[in-house]
Order: sequence, then C-alpha cells, then structure tokens
Amino acid sequence: MPFKSIVKTWGEEIYFEIPIEESLDLENNAKDIINVGEIAYWVEGKCIAIGYGKTPISKGNEIKLAARTNIWGDANLNVKKLKNIKDGDEVIIS
Repeated sequence: MPFKSIVKTWGEEIYFEIPIEESLDLENNAKDIINVGEIAYWVEGKCIAIGYGKTPISKGNEIKLAARTNIWGDANLNVKKLKNIKDGDEVIIS
C-alpha cells in the first residue's frame, strides 16, 4: 500500500484489482450473497468487490456477486456516493 486501481462495475457492484502476489484460498464461510457494507475479496479475480444493490444475477433485493467471495470487513458505506462511481474511475487505496 498505497496503490491505484481502475474501477469496474457490474450492476450495483464496484470491483477493482489489488496488487497481491500470493494466491489466497476461498474460505469456508465464503459467500456470493452479501450485505450492504461488506467488503469482499474475489479470489479468482484478485479483486476487492463492494456490492451496494442489485447485480444482473440478483433475485429480489439481494446483492448477489458473480462468485463466492471472502468477506474481509464491514464498512459504514454511503450508498449514494457509491452510485456516483463509474466504470473506469481510478481508486486510490492508502
């Protein structure tokens, strides 16, 4: 850290690659349906994923990611601000 990455979007989900050298395994409690505020790590894509609403595969009001993910944390997110993030935006993690 710090590092920069480019945001990609998929429905109401943002995700971005993180520069991680080692391969991490999927944890036993990994899940693909998450809650608003959960910070997820997508193992196959080496990405942080943050869902804040429906994705193309959601049913009802669930936040369903494309794959099971490790949950790394929980944050108090402002969904209105997340909706302003667009595909191709730069994110800086410090």
